[in-house]
Amino acid sequence: NGFNMNPPVQNTAPRWAAYLKASAQVVPAMAVWIFACVFVVPKLKEICAATNMALSAPIITALTVSDFVRTNFNLLSVVILTALILPEWRSRQWPHHRRRVSGLLGYLLNLAVLAIMTALCVLAVVAGANLLHAK
Repeated sequence: NGFNMNPPVQNTAPRWAAYLKASAQVVPAMAVWIFACVFVVPKLKEICAATNMALSAPIITALTVSDFVRTNFNLLSVVILTALILPEWRSRQWPHHRRRVSGLLGYLLNLAVLAIMTALCVLAVVAGANLLHAK
């Protein structure tokens, strides 16, 4: 009799552990993004205005996305929190997927912040070169 009659062990992390890990992933990215919104983006907009850069340039999209997220931050936060609370409340399968989904959300947020910061750096280099040639 080599059969195991015991049910498989459920590999579910406690609720607080999954969300604490996801928060630890999200907080540094949010801090960098908030710093950029407060100190970098306004100066970058000033430089772009001084160089008369075309607002239709594809890289300007980073400023648009950053402004959109900044102005709609509360609404986006409520949507994300609701998307996490509803499965906790209504789904029996959620504990099996909680860690994976919260980790994926943290990864995607980090990826989005990295992409926006990279686009802002490219925009700063292009605007700086235009500012140098404008004088």
